[in-house]
Amino acid sequence: MPKATFLNLTVDKQEKIEMILLATFYNRHISQVKVSEIVEKMGMSRGAFYKYFNDLEDAHQYVVQKASVAVHRDILTFVYTMSDDLFAGIKTYLKKIAGVDKTAKEWQQIQLLTANPTIFAKRNSHNNGQNAMVLQWQELLIKNDISLDTLAESQELLFLIMDLVMEVLTAFIVNDWGEKELVDVYQLRIKWLKQGIQQK
Repeated sequence: MPKATFLNLTVDKQEKIEMILLATFYNRHISQVKVSEIVEKMGMSRGAFYKYFNDLEDAHQYVVQKASVAVHRDILTFVYTMSDDLFAGIKTYLKKIAGVDKTAKEWQQIQLLTANPTIFAKRNSHNNGQNAMVLQWQELLIKNDISLDTLAESQELLFLIMDLVMEVLTAFIVNDWGEKELVDVYQLRIKWLKQGIQQK
């Protein structure tokens, strides 16, 4: 994670550095990136970079985690907007992503996350299940007539659905699908999730 020196920067300066990191990493493996390339784009010395981050891996992990938070928030916004049908809310989100300009920050965040699925899937170990997001999610499940025994189970369903969305988006990018293919695969997987797989 970034050092205190970075966290003490103004919000504008932090965001500028985050944008440079995102634009550098979103479509390339970390092994293809050099610190010298980043500091040149930032207009700073190599020493300044190391005042902000321990190393290149640290900077990469930071920007992936920032993207993860942003995408989680975006998905949940669509879900809450259509609170009576959470799966329709996700479908609307996917349609939006299918039409996003490939140079947009939002698209770069998606591409970065699909290349780094383990970080997106990382659970927050210090979350005790009582925070506002999980409670809102529980309310949303009740509105959708989904009954689970515990907050922990509700939270794990949230993670399952987020993982499913990222897997579908990964296939969308890798296979160069259009909106129809993306939505069709999503709906098929949701059908299996909701109804199970019937054996003859």
